[in-house]
Amino acid sequence: REFTQNIRPYTKDPTDYRLQEPLSDNYPFHHARTYRAGIAFTLGPELSNNYKYNSTITGQEISSRAGLQLYYLKRANWDKLDQFYFGGVFTWWTSSSDFNIDGNRSASETLNQISLGPMITYDLWRNLDYSLTAESSLLVSYTSQTISQADFTNNLFQSREFTGLTIMPKLAGNFSIKNIFKDVDAIIGLESQFFLPHKLTPADQTASNLWNNSAENDVIDIPFNVYWNAFIGIRGRY
Repeated sequence: REFTQNIRPYTKDPTDYRLQEPLSDNYPFHHARTYRAGIAFTLGPELSNNYKYNSTITGQEISSRAGLQLYYLKRANWDKLDQFYFGGVFTWWTSSSDFNIDGNRSASETLNQISLGPMITYDLWRNLDYSLTAESSLLVSYTSQTISQADFTNNLFQSREFTGLTIMPKLAGNFSIKNIFKDVDAIIGLESQFFLPHKLTPADQTASNLWNNSAENDVIDIPFNVYWNAFIGIRGRY
């Protein structure tokens, strides 16, 4: 039996870890991840920042804020630990509100907001399966709020658009589950948006008696506010 048994059953010895030379140009065959790109859907409560109507509001219904966030980041060249990433972020928000106004009137307000700015992230903790990341960004935000009013007694309907620009700092944190697909992570997190005081002004000055006649009141005043939102999405690493 000893003479017939193959004492070397393998074509290649599995215990031979020697590498063939010359070595490949990308040895040691580890490709460090340099970029991150992600998309997230966001939801949060809306605050009431409505127009200064010239009659008493008798009822209101305010929807939640819903949005979309896209970002693209690059690892800092000096970061050897793969924790700091810098790049840009784009966000879009929308919400709507309905009002009943004294005098057989109603109004609806639809808000759309787009923001763009720089973003930085830092991995606070991580292992092979999970990570915890802090985010910070400073956004330039453009807001468009369309108001449609109806006076059912006089059969009068009119819509106007109010717009404005502001700076919006944002802080966030997310928890990620790594590699739900190859190099794709699932993320879930919370964020806070800081709205600085500013005004939304009308795109036109033509108005009926549905609106305030004075320029001082024919605006939408946005006070300092902090919005809290939750988000869920995916992040790619390459």
